[in-house]
Amino acid sequence: MGSDNLKRSSRLIILVGVILAVAAFAGILWWGTQGGTTPGGPEATVATTTKVVQAATDISLGTAIAANQVTVKQVPVTSAPVDAFSDPSQVVGRIARQQITAGSILTSADFASGNTAQGDQIVKALKPGYRAIAVQVDQSTGVGTLIQPGDRVDLLFGIKIQVYVPQGPNSSQLPQAVPGGPQLSVKDIIQNLEVLGTLTPPPTAAANGQAQAAQAAQPAPSAGQGVGLTGQQMIVILAVTPQQAEVIKYAQVNATDNADTPISLILRAPADASAPPDKTSGVVLKTLLDQYGVLPPILLESTLPTK
Repeated sequence: MGSDNLKRSSRLIILVGVILAVAAFAGILWWGTQGGTTPGGPEATVATTTKVVQAATDISLGTAIAANQVTVKQVPVTSAPVDAFSDPSQVVGRIARQQITAGSILTSADFASGNTAQGDQIVKALKPGYRAIAVQVDQSTGVGTLIQPGDRVDLLFGIKIQVYVPQGPNSSQLPQAVPGGPQLSVKDIIQNLEVLGTLTPPPTAAANGQAQAAQAAQPAPSAGQGVGLTGQQMIVILAVTPQQAEVIKYAQVNATDNADTPISLILRAPADASAPPDKTSGVVLKTLLDQYGVLPPILLESTLPTK
């Protein structure tokens, strides 16, 4: 009799335990569907929005981003670019390397180093009255090819000029060239040009150990014709006036005819974008002698012509 009572009590305890376990499991499921958390567990809900930095106004190419030009907005996670910024401090002070329209979400591509020229971006960045012109530079004439869209540059021009002197009062006598050949003259001729875009060509066969063979096989470039691109050059697209375009074309032709005196681009500080033009004197040999103390060469007696 006593053993039967004991068996009934054991069965009752097991049944109660099973009921409590089922009730606990059902409670956990209900709690999860209501957006709650399990004790000590992670959040059951998943964020559906995130913060992104967007442009509060139109931002021009080459602009250093100011705090009042950006704002923060909550957007759906599925709409946020993977390279978007979440805090304005991440973009304030950085240089915009392309045109940014108001309402656009800022991404790393807006500040990318080494942006290449894109036709639609260049046309969009051109202001009324300006034209786009391409200038080819290399490691030494293009600031190590570090120039980027939005930068400001000056154009330094070197030209060799042959000087002539009259031979006397007799008009039938033609002027004679000054001995020594053409003389070099260097001048910062155009200042504060805006860089609209850049393009670094991929290396050609000449850059893969065949430079000398490729150069020997190609005819010499004619006036105004660019040299072969080997991947070490950069094409820089500048915004210029029509008059400046004529000057640059002249400089390009002269650079081709005088390979040792090419044009160079000088990189300016972003803060100088609205600075007045610098007054430079230009440099010829006499400038170096008179203003910089360069000593003229001394003729040795052994080099003088005999009488």
